[in-house]
Amino acid sequence: MEKQTVLYQDQNGAIEGSLNYDGELLHLQLSGVNFSSKFMDGFSPEIKDVNPRFQLDGHNDLTNFTLQFNLPMRFLVIGKVEFLNLACELSVQKDEDNYSRPFLRCKIQVNDIEINMPTAGTIESAIEQLNAQLPQNIKFIGCYNCRFSDYSIYGQQFWGSMLCFKNIKVTYSQVNGKDEYMEIMDNFDRPVPESHYCSEFEERPKTHTGYRG
Repeated sequence: MEKQTVLYQDQNGAIEGSLNYDGELLHLQLSGVNFSSKFMDGFSPEIKDVNPRFQLDGHNDLTNFTLQFNLPMRFLVIGKVEFLNLACELSVQKDEDNYSRPFLRCKIQVNDIEINMPTAGTIESAIEQLNAQLPQNIKFIGCYNCRFSDYSIYGQQFWGSMLCFKNIKVTYSQVNGKDEYMEIMDNFDRPVPESHYCSEFEERPKTHTGYRG
C-alpha cells in the first residue's frame, strides 16, 4: 500500500490526512499528529500528549471516527491482470466499556460492475462477500485467496494477520483439520495482509485445504 490521501471524520469535523504502510505498520498522519497500527483497528498515537480533538479509548487507541481510504487489490479480469482499488470506509466507535469496535463498508468497480460489501467486522468478511459476488471470469488474486495462507487457531485481527506457508508448501497442503494444523502452525514464513500478492500465489481450492478448510 503506497502512501495515499485519506479523509478522516469525527464529531469535530473532517481532516485530510495520509495513510502509509511500511510492510509492518500502518502510519496515519492527521494534522501533524502521527498514529500507527499493526492491524488497522487500533491506531495508537506516537506521542504522549495528543490534541484533545482526537478521542482515545481504554487501549489509548483512536476512536469515534470514520476513515475513508483505498485498499489496492489485484484481480484477474477475463484472463488479464488489473490493479483496482477497494474503496473502504472504516468506522471505529467506542462501546459502553470504553473499548472500540471496527466496522467496514467497501465497494469496488470491476469491469463496469459495482460490487458493494455491507458492514463487515473484519477484512476477511469483506473479501468473502467480494468473492461471492464476483463473476466467474473475474478473480481476486491475493493472499486471502492463496492456497498457502491461513489464520491462527486463536483467531485473527481485523486486517493483516494472515499466516503465509509458502516456505512449507507441501507440508501445509497435506494438512487436514485443526490437530494437524496445530503441529505446523508456528512454522509459517511471515504474517501478511489479506490483500498482499507475491509471485508464488496459487489459487486456493474451495475445500480440504489447511485449517480454514
